[in-house]
Amino acid sequence: WLSYIADAGDLLAGSLDQDMTMAITGQIVVPRLAQWCAIHLLDERGKPVLQQVWHEDEKELQAVREAVAGLTREELAEPYPAGPRYSATSIPLVARGRQIGYLTVGGSRGSMLRSEFFLVAESIARRAALAIDNARAHGDLQAGGKALQESLLPPYVPKAPGFDIGVVYEPAGDDAAV
Repeated sequence: WLSYIADAGDLLAGSLDQDMTMAITGQIVVPRLAQWCAIHLLDERGKPVLQQVWHEDEKELQAVREAVAGLTREELAEPYPAGPRYSATSIPLVARGRQIGYLTVGGSRGSMLRSEFFLVAESIARRAALAIDNARAHGDLQAGGKALQESLLPPYVPKAPGFDIGVVYEPAGDDAAV
């Protein structure tokens, strides 16, 4: 399990794209730890919004999505049955002392997540939360850089007879957006 967790951490740390990070999380969890999993992220009001769902059997994907789509924060905060065919446990995604969402892992009705699987899932959830938060922060930085860049460009390119006029933007360095 230690090498599995270490490999999972390396995979999660390698992405700065939020959607890709969540996809990697699903691929890490399903099917090794659970039959299915879902990620809910909290919106600006603290309401959970379903982002992605994975299932080891693609034919079951829609049933799981329907079972977990409208869950409230209170429902996600406690282990719960997620419908007539599934049972699940939600693990809070906490990054830098702030909850950003939930990783819900589950299996067929009546199956129990063994304690060792749950402990590993909690460890994966901690790593996933930090990676998702890092990706979100990176996206915010990119958006800020793009907004600043656009504010430095002229509102229009002047036209002058006999001249070709263009605008070029070059950041200060190879790794700089601004």
